[in-house]
Formats: sequence, C-alpha cells, structure tokens
Amino acid sequence: MAAISTTILSFVKAGDHAIVTSFVYGGTEEVFAHVLPRFGVEVSWINSSDISAYASQIKKNTTLMFGETPNNPNLNVVDLEAFGKLGREHNILTVIDGTFASPYNQTPIKYGVDISIHSATKYLGGHADILAGTVTTRTKEQFQKVWEGLKLFGGSLSPFDAFLLNRGIKTLPIRFITIML
Repeated sequence: MAAISTTILSFVKAGDHAIVTSFVYGGTEEVFAHVLPRFGVEVSWINSSDISAYASQIKKNTTLMFGETPNNPNLNVVDLEAFGKLGREHNILTVIDGTFASPYNQTPIKYGVDISIHSATKYLGGHADILAGTVTTRTKEQFQKVWEGLKLFGGSLSPFDAFLLNRGIKTLPIRFITIML
C-alpha cells in the first residue's frame, strides 16, 4: 500500500478531482474513499474498465485517473493505450496497478500510462516473505515527485527486504514459464 498511497498523495492536492474504477484492491479503495476526501480531493467512481466511462467523468479539476488491470477477482481489463492517450489529451496523470498481471506480462508505461504500480509482495517477491511495492514512472519529473513523497511518507524497504526482493526478481521468468506450462 505504500507504493499506491505515496504515489497518489504525491500528485493530488485539495481541490483536485480523481477518477477511479470501483474494481480496485481494498486498500486502494480505502485511500480513495476515505483518505482523499478528508484532504479535499473529490473522487468519482466508475463501475467499469471502459475508457468512455473515465472520459464521461472528466472535469476541469481532474488531475488523476486510476485503474487496475486486470483486476482481481473480476479480471476486468483496461485498454492501456487508450487510458494513457485519454490522460495525455486532458493533461491528467494516469496510474495503473498491474499487480495481477505482474511486470513480466504487462508493462503499462510502454502504452503511454504515466505510472505503473505493482505489489512486489506477490509475483516479484515470489517467496511470501516480504511486503513491498514498486512504482515505475514515464518521466523523470514524475519520478522526482514520487521520490519526494517516498522520503516524506517513509515507505522504503530495509536492505534485507531489498535483497529478498532482488532474489525473487531473479527467478521471476522461470516461475512464470513454469506457471504457464
């Protein structure tokens, strides 16, 4: 959750508007439903992964669109290229949680999404012995904002957890090949 909350809180401020699909991880839902409104951020929920649903909710103060693809457990899929394009057309930051697919199978940045988030606790760690997340940004400026937030909010790995994550990443390809057999 540190990757998700740090990213969101690094980019929104009072008076902003965010659009999020209702098909998100429970902790993500809590941030959008209960934390952001306390800080004056308006949130619109869409009950779809369809890009037209996102487009229909855009307002003058919309600064962030958040999706999860594929989501768990419904496996709804967001068209990543259209999602990124819609955000760029309206100068809205696009964020995708791609945990369920893993970065091995899905790379949202390649399709124009601004920020890609993954839970490293699951596939990346691979051994059920760490709690971690990753944030990948499309631009250096976006990275700088997340970095500043990370320093303030404190969601950093210990050196040992970073070692364990690195160990898991080294075996990710072979684990995925095995899973798909």
